Amino acid sequence: MARFPWQGVLLIVASLLATTGTAYANTSDDAALAARFAPVVRLVGAGESCGQGMPYVPTDVGLLFDNPEVALRGPWGPSDLVKVAPSAQDLAAGLFEYHLDFPGNALSPGCGYLDWSRRLNAGHRPTVYAHVVGDPAFPGQIALQYWMFYVFNDWNNLHEGDWEMIQLDFHAATAAQALHTTPVEVGYSQHTGAERASWGDSKLHVFFPDDDRDQETRNAVAELAKSEFDGKTVVIIWEHHHIASKQFNDADATLWSLLHLGELSGGAALKKWPGVNYNFFWIVDYSASPPTIRKVQQTFPDPQYSAIADNGWGDDVDSGKFAAFYHDCYVKDAE
Repeated sequence: MARFPWQGVLLIVASLLATTGTAYANTSDDAALAARFAPVVRLVGAGESCGQGMPYVPTDVGLLFDNPEVALRGPWGPSDLVKVAPSAQDLAAGLFEYHLDFPGNALSPGCGYLDWSRRLNAGHRPTVYAHVVGDPAFPGQIALQYWMFYVFNDWNNLHEGDWEMIQLDFHAATAAQALHTTPVEVGYSQHTGAERASWGDSKLHVFFPDDDRDQETRNAVAELAKSEFDGKTVVIIWEHHHIASKQFNDADATLWSLLHLGELSGGAALKKWPGVNYNFFWIVDYSASPPTIRKVQQTFPDPQYSAIADNGWGDDVDSGKFAAFYHDCYVKDAE
C-alpha cells in the first residue's frame, strides 16, 4: 500500500463560511474575489481599415486626467469649454451633463481614436476596475462588478468615452464567503439593456486559466509532505470537488487521490465529497499503523450557524428548513 511520508493527523473539511451578518469584506478579500473571477477580454486583430470592431483596449482612466489632449466641456453649446487638462478633482463634483472631449470627430472617426488610444496606452497595461458592493435591502447578497473604459465606442452607435460593465451576483454576505462559492448569475451591460445568464448556463463560458485549482491542490499536498508537520494535527479547508470527485480523482488533482485515501480502510467509499455535505470532517490518521480514515459529522449549536444544513452524508438538504443553503450550495455531482 502506498504510504504518505507525513506522520500526523489530517482533518479535511469542505469550504463554507456561515453567514453571520451583513458587513462587507475587507479590501484583501475583495481583491482575491476579483482575481478569482476576472473576465477574459478578447480583442479582435487589427485590420487594414479602421471600421467597426477595432481593438480598443480597456484603458486606465488616470491617463485622461491632467492630459492637455483632453478637455472638459459643459452643457451649454458650442462655446462650452470649461478647462483643458482637467483633473480628477474637477470631475469629482458630479457635474451634470458635463463631458470629457477627446481629440477626434465621433461622427467621422476614421483611425483617429484608434491611433490616440494606442498612443495613450503605450507603455501601460490594459486596466479593469473591480468593485464589490452590497445593498442593505438585500442582506446576505453581494455583487462583484468589473468596469472597463474604452476611449471610443465604434459599435452600434458612435461616441467618445465608453464604460462597459460585467456583474456577478453572489448569495454571500462578504467577499470572504463568496470566495468559497460560485456566482448565482452574471450580467453583461449593453447600451439600452443587458445580457443575463445563470451560472452554468450553456451560453456562458467559464474559463479558469491553467486549471489553477488543480495545481493549488497539488501544491498543498506537496506542502504537507514537509517534515515540520510530523506529529502535528493539521486542518485543511478545501473546495469539495478537489477533496474528492470522479472528474478530478481521474486527473490526480484531489486530496483523495494525491493522499492515497482510497487505499485506507473505508477510504474507497469516500471517493466523492457530495456537494451538500459542508457539515462533515474527514479525519485521516497517518500516525496509526495502518493509517486510518473516518468521517465525522459536525454540529453547530450556536444559533448564528443555524443556516448551515444538518443533513446526513450524501442526503438531500431540507429545502424548506434551509432554503438559502439549498439555493446556494446544493449540487448533485454526476458520478
